[in-house]
This record gives sequence, C-alpha cells and structure tokens, in this order.
Amino acid sequence: PYFTLSHCWGTSQRTCLMSNAFRAFADFTSFSGLPKTYQHAFLVTFSLGYRFIWIDSLCIVQDDEEDWKAQASMMSSVYKGACCNIAATWAPNGDWGCFIPTRASPLITLDLGLGQAIAYKVSLAASNQYYDDLVEAPLNQRAWVVQERYLARKQLSFTRSGAYWECHELVASEQFPTGVPKESRDFRPYSHAGPPTGKPTVNLDDPITLQAAWVALVDFYSGCQLTKLSDKTVALAGLAEEVRRAMEDEYLAGLWKKDLVKQLCWATDFDVRRRAKRLRIPTFVAPTWSWMSVDGPV
Repeated sequence: PYFTLSHCWGTSQRTCLMSNAFRAFADFTSFSGLPKTYQHAFLVTFSLGYRFIWIDSLCIVQDDEEDWKAQASMMSSVYKGACCNIAATWAPNGDWGCFIPTRASPLITLDLGLGQAIAYKVSLAASNQYYDDLVEAPLNQRAWVVQERYLARKQLSFTRSGAYWECHELVASEQFPTGVPKESRDFRPYSHAGPPTGKPTVNLDDPITLQAAWVALVDFYSGCQLTKLSDKTVALAGLAEEVRRAMEDEYLAGLWKKDLVKQLCWATDFDVRRRAKRLRIPTFVAPTWSWMSVDGPV
C-alpha cells in the first residue's frame, strides 16, 4: 500500500533523482534537506498509517530518457493503484509545502422558523469556494495533473482554505465534512471557458457516461499548461488507456473511433483564435485532424 503526490515543480526542481545520484538517494536518512512539500507529504502519509509514497521527481530518473518513457507508460497504474493521492494544490513550487495559511470563507448559520419556533437551521457559504480552492489552484492548471486527479481512487487536496477529500462517492471539506453542496461544485464564472468540474473522478466501470465525460475532460485539458508541448499526448495517455479498456473502443490521438464523426467537429476557442497568430504546435504531436495538434483550449 502506498500514497502518491501531485505537486508543482516550479521553475527549477532542486531535488530530483539523477542517474549519478542513486547512491545518495539509497543512503538518504534525513528529511530536513528535502523541499517542504515533500516533507509535508511524508508527514501526511505516515500520520495516516502508511509507509510508502511515490513522487515522480524522486522515483523517475530525470536524465534517463528510456526510464522516463517506461515510467510514463505506467503512470495510470501508479495513480490508480495508490491508496490515496496527496495534492499540494496551492504550492507553486516545492518550498511552499502542503499546509499553507488558510483563508476560509465564513460559514453563517441561520435559524429559520415562524414566530419563536425554530423549524430548522440553514448554513450559508460562498458559492464559489470550491471553484476558488480547487479549479483555480495552480496545480490543477497543469496538464500532467489532470490524469493524476482523475485516476486517483481517493484524493486529499490541501488548499488555501483547508483540506478537501475527494472520491467516487463524496467530495467533502473541512467546512463541509458531510459533503460539499453540488451547487458549489458546479459553480463557474461566466468568464471560465472550461466545464464545471463537479466530482473530479470518473467511474471507469460505467462506459455509458464515459463518452460525455471525455468531451468535458478535453475542454478542460486542452486549456491546461505544459512545459513541453511535445508531452501533450503522453500526459493523457495513461487515462486514455483506462478509458479505452472501459469503452472497448479505439483511441485515435484524443478522439474515439465509435464517435469519430461527431468528435471531429472540435474547434479552437474563439478568444484564443482572435489573439493568437499561430495555434499549431510546430513539431509533430498529433495529426492535424486532432485537437491535440493545436496549442490552446478547444
């Protein structure tokens, strides 16, 4: 049993596994030299009674292309097989840690009734809390994190207003321990082009809903950030393989054969077309009929 970590590397990743550092990592005995995000992830893992955690920068040899390709192809099984994924959602780099200062919106409780008789209690909270905490978080703007979040059976996200617990059955937070209201999870401002995220996990055992879920996922994923545009296909490959097995369909560079005619009707976002002179990724990533061949939201 093990945990995984989703995190932002930042502009420079100081601590990572290199081919000439195997001995140093094997003899590693102190946490003090590690980035704060890693230290916090270890603390959470151990506090919940687990001994092992998988972190990409520490478990993949970063200067070995063959090892990177081999590990990338197994990414779906790594995150799907974890007991829980820890997400440092608001840490732009490893120095911030998971436990950043909170700024939770107040939860106001009102007593409603007629006369002096109180019929029931009503709690009022900001409708955009979930959106602000998770959808707008720096971590969830990264393309690589999309499949990490969707594949994880359970996710513990540390945000700027507290912790969130997400699984197939429930999305809860410190503010709403019995479940975040659906209205809050479906909230999005009019300026947001992506889909409402709602529950982040997809039930891979339900092929009927997978096709619609994939379309919503493409809307969101295509607008996420990639350091290397050449990673656009591989960063989604693990999740695509899981969906392929569930739907028993043929995967065609971001599209599905059984629904190919409809899925070929994709278009780039109007505002992006208006601002950008060139949307095509200069190096070959996918055929031009695929939305993966362009840089920007569709």
